[in-house]
Amino acid sequence: MPKKLFMSLLCLTILFSLCACGEKGLVETVKQSFEYPYEVTISTLEASVLEKPERVVSLSPSLTEIAFSLGVGDRLVGVSDFCDYPEQTEALQHIGTIQNPNLAAIKELNPQIVLCSASPIESDLIALQQMGALVVIIPRATNLDGVYPIYDAVGCIFNGKSEGLKTASAIYTPYKEKLNAINAAVQGKTPPNAVYLTENLITMATGDTFESNLLTFLGISNLAASNTDWTYPKDKLSELKPEVILYDASNIKPKDLAEADGYKDSTAIKDNAVYEINSTAVARQGIRMFKELLNISDLVNPGIVPVKTPTETKK
Repeated sequence: MPKKLFMSLLCLTILFSLCACGEKGLVETVKQSFEYPYEVTISTLEASVLEKPERVVSLSPSLTEIAFSLGVGDRLVGVSDFCDYPEQTEALQHIGTIQNPNLAAIKELNPQIVLCSASPIESDLIALQQMGALVVIIPRATNLDGVYPIYDAVGCIFNGKSEGLKTASAIYTPYKEKLNAINAAVQGKTPPNAVYLTENLITMATGDTFESNLLTFLGISNLAASNTDWTYPKDKLSELKPEVILYDASNIKPKDLAEADGYKDSTAIKDNAVYEINSTAVARQGIRMFKELLNISDLVNPGIVPVKTPTETKK
């Protein structure tokens, strides 16, 4: 009998024997050997997850939100001070920020993994590693296609190579398909020009932002595309005259827009094409972002494709 065939049959025999004997723990061990180790290839710091983690700290609001959407939030033992969604984060210990982590508190939590979206300063990174934690740095996506690999990576970190991909894909694929259909439908059409306002009337998505890329994907022309660093020159506001205004109502009031130069005489104000958005949800790059993008598309380009929020998998 060929050696490879013999080994395959032997492995199958062992597995069937374990199942028959009720050795669930051993079967789980064999299963996990196929799931791990997992190399986090999108991490900017070399990272290999050797086993299924049970204690994870997240210093990234985005990765925290993604973890909860994947149904693994119960394995988070600590989160950053900026992690405020979903509401379950309120019950978790808050351990500082990526710029100023509470190293003593993190050490007490004894995490196996620390998730980050940016690199801690060198001294903090070394301290985290000396605790025995694996530091995984997964940068924020710069465009929509870059969000899906982040979901895959978080899924695989928590649940292994096979199960993790399966779980992540089940969450984002319905949104991905809907958004890709919208992108296909807007090709060749004249895009409405718009501004995407966050904190005030001159702080808006500029051409170097993730949000600007999203507007283009949805078939919306960004009037601030030639600007950078989220800032539009105040002395040029009168030149804006957008057809669509997207604004975050937590910081901006419709009255402000109706009275400000560059906005008050715009087509957007005249046609009432002024739409409230949740810019924080978009910036977090989680499930709320997908929903917000579908909402923006339906507001700006109504009926371009039937928009219905995909039904989420219950956890």
